[in-house]
Amino acid sequence: MFGNLVLLTIPAVTGVVGVLCGKFRRKAFFCAFFAITVFLITGIGGITGFGQNGAEGIRLQLLYMLSGNLSFGSTAAVESPPAYFFLIKLFTLVGLDMNGAVMIIAGFNALLAALFIYFRCSSPYIGAIVFSAGFMLTAFIGQCPFAAMIICAFAAGHAEDRRYFRAAAAILAAACFDSSVILVFAFYLIAVIPNIYISTLVSAAAAAAAAYIPNVPDTIFSFFGSGTSAAHNSSVVCVVYAFIGTFICVLLYAMIKNRSERLVCHIPVMCGGTVMLLASISDGRFFVPAAAMLMQSAVILAPDVYAIGKRFTEIVFKKTKETSALVFTIACSVAVYILYAYMIFSDVCGSGYFSNVLFGEGSLI
Repeated sequence: MFGNLVLLTIPAVTGVVGVLCGKFRRKAFFCAFFAITVFLITGIGGITGFGQNGAEGIRLQLLYMLSGNLSFGSTAAVESPPAYFFLIKLFTLVGLDMNGAVMIIAGFNALLAALFIYFRCSSPYIGAIVFSAGFMLTAFIGQCPFAAMIICAFAAGHAEDRRYFRAAAAILAAACFDSSVILVFAFYLIAVIPNIYISTLVSAAAAAAAAYIPNVPDTIFSFFGSGTSAAHNSSVVCVVYAFIGTFICVLLYAMIKNRSERLVCHIPVMCGGTVMLLASISDGRFFVPAAAMLMQSAVILAPDVYAIGKRFTEIVFKKTKETSALVFTIACSVAVYILYAYMIFSDVCGSGYFSNVLFGEGSLI
């Protein structure tokens, strides 16, 4: 319970610090604060000495046991993402234990998360709130898939610029941590279709075809290789939120395009991620590519969607602009917090481990 309450404060504290840093134009300081926050939350197991939790922790222990007997060239023989095994080999060579490995990987992910919101978001303050409330908890599923998701988020910048060779290189780097994110690149190519409604429909159809046509999911994931991708069953509530967010972005397409034409390429990606997230309710193998697509598109689009909604509210309620803008901000915050609180108290992503480690609430997995 106390651990959950600590987690509940994170988006609020992030928002307060963001307001202060925005007022004094301290963008870099805010991103450094955000990196430290993400590291302290997601790397809690390594910091306290309990290591990683769940299936990720079991795999990490197994890799540590095997690493001394396997060479760098034998990574294919281990059912694990190659980058993960490579890092473990390096850690063991320098005498770093499992807790140290967890902290280093968590620090790497925290740095990537901070750089992502610094470079990719028009407002890193709003992007950080959406990231912390909607996606940070996925790190409790595993640091490896979490790293793959964030690297994919960087690839989104190359997709915006239509530099697809660079995007493909970034996706391949992410696939070294979780092979299933290779699917994300297909949706970057779909986003090239000029008509946003057609590209969105094609994106939804492609995701549905990959997930629901018999034998196709098994064919896709057998190609990647056993053990090289993480699986996690999503929640219906999370899928509902994703559908609402996607619908709003499609509805505001013209206004988003008016603010920045480069941003609209994220709408089909978000749509594909939403359909895959729906599929992950029954087939957890689709969770990581779905979360990777939703992370980048939702966090990048959120500041502009918020700005559009706030401006629209001020236009409709001209006589009470400040009050209406405040009410709109509170309504958005409450909506985000409802999802975040649900994810925490329902232990959707295994965040209960945070309470276990800090306060001994429940048994460690």
